[in-house]
Amino acid sequence: METLHTYMRTEKTSVVLNDLIKINDERVVCYQDVIDCVANIDMDLIYLFKGIIIGGQSFKQQLIKKINPPDSSSISKHTSLTSQGAGQVTFSAACASSY
Repeated sequence: METLHTYMRTEKTSVVLNDLIKINDERVVCYQDVIDCVANIDMDLIYLFKGIIIGGQSFKQQLIKKINPPDSSSISKHTSLTSQGAGQVTFSAACASSY
């Protein structure tokens, strides 16, 4: 019974962490889209957005380590990492039409 409880808790944690990775990926993609698509963007904003992107990439790596700790092979069997670019559609449509 304890093993099942541990598995369920691990599975729930994995789902939440994967959701956080997806949200973070969408945020990073949106900031990159702004940098790529907005004409005449202020250099201070580009610098700020690139800092946010770098921070987001670091945050993603921390989340991945929580899902797949180096000393735990059993957890990694039950998780699936998200692919980057899940939120690309969000800003790209606006990017093509209004900027």
